[in-house]
Amino acid sequence: MRMFLTAKGLWRYVDGTATEDTEKSSQAIANIALRLEDSQLIHVMMATIAHEMWHALEAMNQRKDMSTKMWLKEKYATFRYSSDSMTKHLEEVEKLLMEMRSACCMPEQEDICATLLRSLPSQYDMLVQLLRMSMHKITYSAPIMGTLQE
Repeated sequence: MRMFLTAKGLWRYVDGTATEDTEKSSQAIANIALRLEDSQLIHVMMATIAHEMWHALEAMNQRKDMSTKMWLKEKYATFRYSSDSMTKHLEEVEKLLMEMRSACCMPEQEDICATLLRSLPSQYDMLVQLLRMSMHKITYSAPIMGTLQE
């Protein structure tokens, strides 16, 4: 959106650096509004200048981003083995970690390892104990390799 508005010469009215030109601000509002979904538009309809509209959109997206991060962190904290196979379980871990990485809430390597080990069913208790006792520095790949070899 920013690139589009910049190309149209309207970004300065959105970021607030230009002196207010009501016609240009109205053009920016129209261009932004035309590209929003109805669910987004209802949050910004009352804005009278482009800068207000953009600020409202940023605030709405920050709330959404925060709720996404909280949901991902909760999903990660309660992650358990619920698959048909260990390979599928590891794929689910990878998928969750990719989602967390894209949401900028990636856990540390040690936390990933701890979560993976904690998520395993009781039939892997011996492997979990062996991995915990044998590692000085733990990385995500070590428990995966041990689990797949089991």
